[in-house]
Amino acid sequence: MESRKIGLLIALVGMLGATPDAMLLRLENDEGAVSSTILIWRYLLVGAIQFAIASSMSGVRGLLRASTLAPKCNFAAALLVTASNLGFVFSLLWVDPAKSLLLISLNSLWAALLGYAVCGDELPARTALAQGGALISLAVVFVPDCYELKPDALDLIPLATGIAMAAYLTLARFVALRLPRSSLELSPALGSLASIGFAVAMQRMQPSGHASGSRLTPRFFLFLSLNAAGIALYNTALVLCPRFITGAECALVLLGETVLGPVWVRQVPRTCGAAPSHRAFTRPSASPTHTRTGPCTLNECR
Repeated sequence: MESRKIGLLIALVGMLGATPDAMLLRLENDEGAVSSTILIWRYLLVGAIQFAIASSMSGVRGLLRASTLAPKCNFAAALLVTASNLGFVFSLLWVDPAKSLLLISLNSLWAALLGYAVCGDELPARTALAQGGALISLAVVFVPDCYELKPDALDLIPLATGIAMAAYLTLARFVALRLPRSSLELSPALGSLASIGFAVAMQRMQPSGHASGSRLTPRFFLFLSLNAAGIALYNTALVLCPRFITGAECALVLLGETVLGPVWVRQVPRTCGAAPSHRAFTRPSASPTHTRTGPCTLNECR
């Protein structure tokens, strides 16, 4: 199979794995778990699955050996994964949801610019047209919700989150082209484990709610397992697809998760905006986390 088709297929599979994310997070919340509990178990399980996937591809020794060939790149990649994880959380808690998604969704544009500057990737005409279409769609969907909002320093959080995502794709592309014997496959697991510290700190600040292991139902762990497997698949795609296609092309395919995300969310009616608006089905954001109009909770953040 042509290498570009392989890359697009990997990105497509990863995107499909992430589409039920918001629905499963809501189901986990419906089982009575608080935000910090969900995040602790989520990052722990994602990290474990991610390590298992990476180990199965080259063995534990091979994985560790390939990771040590580019230690600085792996460290930087783990930091970018952590920044993306926490960036979604803070963006959707502290910044207007529409504005957050608008700024985070620019990651495909940053991936195109970084890919050209760092890796020398030139965009095919079709990709450039897709980039333009994505930006126009963003303007149509989000700008009406944002034009009355005043600029705020907190806007830098979702902006930086999108840049971190693009930087990770660019770094994965750089390592694949310049350091083919090394690997970043361990970085998503390390980033997920680093994010646990934030979730633990959050739990300690919460006055009430379940502890990380108390009174959690079997249904919670079922939803959590499905959720973590899908996110691990998504993270694996972030590492592998830049080996075959540019970061910009990968980012554009991954944006498709928001087209399908609201379809899954509709299956879980809730008081806080269960049914997405008609615009949600054309919203090209970087995460399928929200289809509601009220403030976003941590339970709907990747």
